[in-house]
Amino acid sequence: MDRWDEIRKLIEARHAERLADRLKELDGESRSGVAARLAELRKEQRLPIPGRAT
Repeated sequence: MDRWDEIRKLIEARHAERLADRLKELDGESRSGVAARLAELRKEQRLPIPGRAT
């Protein structure tokens, strides 16, 4: 399992504390890779963007 798979599973399971711990452990390159994939995950899950009208 790569880092993104682990992060995605934690997001989907709503394990916020464990997710935060994993994100803190990421180096800059890994963090950038995860951040780039979050937008697509948000679209897949159709989650509203905080602070924006739906």
